[in-house]
Amino acid sequence: IALDCRDVWPDVIEDYLPMPLRVAAYPVLAHWRSMLRRSAKRATAITGVSQGFVDWGVRAAQRARRPMDRPFHLTLSQNKHADDKVLEARKYWRGRLGELLPGTQIGVYAGTLSRRYDLVTIARSLALLSAEEKALLRLVVCGDGDMHSELVELAATEPSLIVSGWRSGAELFALMSDAHFGIFPSVSRDF
Repeated sequence: IALDCRDVWPDVIEDYLPMPLRVAAYPVLAHWRSMLRRSAKRATAITGVSQGFVDWGVRAAQRARRPMDRPFHLTLSQNKHADDKVLEARKYWRGRLGELLPGTQIGVYAGTLSRRYDLVTIARSLALLSAEEKALLRLVVCGDGDMHSELVELAATEPSLIVSGWRSGAELFALMSDAHFGIFPSVSRDF
């Protein structure tokens, strides 16, 4: 049995509670921690999307780390993409990004466009920049979800914001090879 740790429940619940409610919620939280400990102790392997999640699960199991306890990062495949696909992807991005002045910074978010990530605030913040600053910036949002339409509307008024939908592995590889920074605007403290 593999226990995949994707959030630090119930710890994250306690983090959101003010002190008086933490005291009142103690019996429920203690019960949930007992359930977590029992599940983690019975697991053959503890996995997660980062080493921090795996470490948290191993601590919950109250045991030493084992060889099968490991992270499975949510990243691009390490497989090499065919050169022709990467070349085609680079052409795609040249068209989407437009003319890039020397010093232009490219930021990328690739994932689900859900309310769990505050991409709208990032997109709206572009309005605070001068025209010169905007000319030296491209924020590229790849993915789909319930925020897609709102982000597309914002991109219609902000040329430095590019909302491109789901992209292939080769396209993400090409884009991220040229990117200067990543965007992870999580509104959740459990990351």
